[in-house]
Amino acid sequence: NLENPKEEPEVLHGHTYGVCSVAFQPTDPQRFVSCSWDRTIRFWNFEPEPKIFEYPRKNQELKLDTDAISVVFINDEQFVIGYADGTVLVKGIKNHGQSEEIELPDIKSNEVSAIAFFTNQEGKIEKVAWSIGKEVWVYLMNSKDSITKSVEYCQITSLAFSPDGKILALGSNDDYENLEKVKIWTLNLCENEFKPLDYTRPVTSIVFKQDSAKNQTYLAVASRNTNNHEKSYKEGEITLWDVTSSTRVDRKLVSKASGKDSPIILAFSGKENKLALGTDNSYVELYEVTSEGLLSNLEKSLPEGQQNSLNLDSWITALVFSEDGQWLATGQCNGIIQIWDLKHPNPKPLVLRGHEERINAIAFSPNGEYLV
Repeated sequence: NLENPKEEPEVLHGHTYGVCSVAFQPTDPQRFVSCSWDRTIRFWNFEPEPKIFEYPRKNQELKLDTDAISVVFINDEQFVIGYADGTVLVKGIKNHGQSEEIELPDIKSNEVSAIAFFTNQEGKIEKVAWSIGKEVWVYLMNSKDSITKSVEYCQITSLAFSPDGKILALGSNDDYENLEKVKIWTLNLCENEFKPLDYTRPVTSIVFKQDSAKNQTYLAVASRNTNNHEKSYKEGEITLWDVTSSTRVDRKLVSKASGKDSPIILAFSGKENKLALGTDNSYVELYEVTSEGLLSNLEKSLPEGQQNSLNLDSWITALVFSEDGQWLATGQCNGIIQIWDLKHPNPKPLVLRGHEERINAIAFSPNGEYLV
């Protein structure tokens, strides 16, 4: 950028040998062509790098960095971050140096394992849920009331609110055999009791999907493979449940034999019936929920030659779709974020670098302009 020579240049990768000539398109300065001694000619569409802001936070009491374990946009201008010490901060896009802290009931622990937020249509947070060990809290923002419940035996590692905020799902990654690892908590019932699903495998991720046309709520569950002294699961799997009837709709195995490994993270597309699955063997798979409620391979939503999976270079630890379903962002164990255009024939993703460690959470703004 000659208007600001101190800016770092953008580096474009693609040629495998020396580049001998570059020329801009006269009528469109955003496009140019290059030729190389690798005997190829490449056409480029220059796009400026996205702006990256850092949001550091230090735990002043413990004098060490505290992991951010959850992030959600509440509207186009604000997002909320949940930390492992129970701190919840609301930040704005335009005034990224400022933040507002949501005061939750005192948490004297740095071991919060999961945090979930429910945001209403007005872009306000109504409920916050978090778990420590076998206990889960739900905090009601309007009334400032909190509800606490304990789960026997299993450590809670996953939380998710239903799209209407009336149900909270809990998942456990424990290896204990013959214990239900998924529980449903209907928050608006007076008894406030857990309703277990008949599922005993270790759970790594749970996500809800609302089918308004059929007035049904689905819950997708990812389970890892395990080999403990009680029972061995050689394959990971994803299952789809009808929450209303507590019945399993479908089950898909994720096998090591196919070059993939255990499911780690799941994400539903907001407006389309797409489900993304990230594994600990660097693969992302796409499925669709059909009118019958079954999961099937979704080959047409990926670029040509990609079939129904993306092969990345590190474990997938976070996934999110943009609201319109066009973009899929993958966070990886090596700190890299890749953004895939599911409706464009170019299979190469936009690669974002900056984090030095694993990506714990990732979110698009509703308008798709920002990623945090």
